[in-house]
Amino acid sequence: MEQRANSPNAIGERLRALLAVTSLAIRDMAHVTGTSERHVVEWLEGGITPPRGRMNRLAQQTGVTLAWIYYGDDGRLGPLMATRLRLAVDRDKADRARATLSDGSSYDATVGKPRPIA
Repeated sequence: MEQRANSPNAIGERLRALLAVTSLAIRDMAHVTGTSERHVVEWLEGGITPPRGRMNRLAQQTGVTLAWIYYGDDGRLGPLMATRLRLAVDRDKADRARATLSDGSSYDATVGKPRPIA
């Protein structure tokens, strides 16, 4: 199932990629954006769309653009950063598609939630 570039799930994918590429921790992202770790986790899981003001702070600190965060547009990023972020997004998608939880249930990559054991 293809998702829109600006859906909360797509934004969450890009934010997870940004964490991986920059080696930021969730608490670092919370500090930079001036919000709680709980809100950051909601953004990463695609539960809610992060506010532009908070993402503007993150973009300034990490060297990405708001266009990349919200729409995946990497045209204004440097080629190395764009490539690293694309690879991180692809790796995240692959990892989520094949994840199995410790209780034996599988991860449903289409909705980002655990599927019950059948």
